[in-house]
Amino acid sequence: AAPADAAALPSAPAEATAENGVAPPEPPPSQEEEVKQEAAESGGEAAPGVGVVFGQEGITGRASCASEDEIGGATNGEFGSPRAADEPGDASIKAGSSPRRSQTVGGFVLVEEELLGAFESFLRDVEEVKIGVVNHLSDFLGFISPQCRESYLTVLNDTLAMADRFNWRLRESLARQMSPLCRLFSVAAVKEVLQPVIMTLLKDPVSQVRFEARRACSAMLKVIGEEDAEGLDAALAEVKALAKGASFQERQIFVYSFGDLATNCDPAFLRKHGLLRAFADLADDGVVSVRVSIARLLMELPAGLLETEEVQKVEQVLAADAVEDVRHFAVVAQGGAHDVVPQPHPKPDASPAEAVR
Repeated sequence: AAPADAAALPSAPAEATAENGVAPPEPPPSQEEEVKQEAAESGGEAAPGVGVVFGQEGITGRASCASEDEIGGATNGEFGSPRAADEPGDASIKAGSSPRRSQTVGGFVLVEEELLGAFESFLRDVEEVKIGVVNHLSDFLGFISPQCRESYLTVLNDTLAMADRFNWRLRESLARQMSPLCRLFSVAAVKEVLQPVIMTLLKDPVSQVRFEARRACSAMLKVIGEEDAEGLDAALAEVKALAKGASFQERQIFVYSFGDLATNCDPAFLRKHGLLRAFADLADDGVVSVRVSIARLLMELPAGLLETEEVQKVEQVLAADAVEDVRHFAVVAQGGAHDVVPQPHPKPDASPAEAVR
């Protein structure tokens, strides 16, 4: 039987529409919106540093969580120079916008220290994240204060120690960062931390890692030589030891390193410290790959070096070499012509079987 009072029965809830005046439920915030909200609540202090580390698109490939104003507009061009609160574009980063901000000296001291922990955690993440951090290493360290920068030095050794020997991409990225990093640290830091890392990378079993590390030699020697004569001699001894290395890979990477030194150093410096002599002594090396590398380098050396007695002797020795490719490049370097078409540019080194052939 039908109930006596139909109005007493519960009715179905009205559909949330604009017509019946019932507001529809708000959709849950996205991950990007949640991160932006957290940044706004904390004053957005870490946004500039995180933006530098993450890059424009973010380490994991997601769009950067911070807006342009939060990253690029937070300061007047310097990490430690906060923009005034009344300037445009600083809605999420204002002086004194959070208790943490008021505890800092210059606005970023405490944040710099806290970023070290985050930085170390990134380096223990998956391989893609670690490579993304290392690729921005010099950019990130260049934005923080020199005092705080020194505290990140131990991370470099840890990064090299944690690198998978079978996955060399991380070491390649680290090798690429060594040259700009040398310009950011003191002479003592370069000697004690960066120099051992550079020498280790120059002896890496992967040729591409060694090839990238060669660029750091001139930067390392320049920084040390400006203030420490004894330290310069010690660093030069390590570099020249590569020219007498037991493996042909060490001798070959010395040739490539010498090419970088020749571009950035005066011929007088190279002669005074024995680098030019060490290079010339490799002209009769027993491995073809080493001699081909020297012959190719002759075509790229500055004119001032080509006029030196040592380099001219190298050209004469290689022009009479038994291998056609070696003779070709040596003759071209002397300004002559050759009827042999050169082979494609080899990789930084070759396998032992290729080297003997």
